[in-house]
Amino acid sequence: MIVPKNKLVRTENEAKHLSGGFVLPFEVVDGIVVAALKEHLEYLEDDLQKHFKDPEKNWLHEDDVTLYHEYIYCLKKLIGYYGG
Repeated sequence: MIVPKNKLVRTENEAKHLSGGFVLPFEVVDGIVVAALKEHLEYLEDDLQKHFKDPEKNWLHEDDVTLYHEYIYCLKKLIGYYGG
C-alpha cells in the first residue's frame, strides 16, 4: 500500500512498513469514529424534534425530513455495529 509522505497519522499496519508520524491503535480510531457518529445522530434527532415541535421556526423540507429518518436509521445500525 502506498501512503502519501505528508500523511502524519498512520494505522498500526501502515506503521509496520513506514516510519514517521504517530500510530493510533484501532480501538482509539474506532472510539473517535463512534463518538463522531453519535454526535451526528444526536444533531439529526434534535433537528427533527425541533421541526415537529415548531415547524415555522425550525422548517425542514419534506425531502430532508425523509432523509433525516433514513440517516438516523442507518446511523443507529452503524453505531450498533461498532459497539457504541
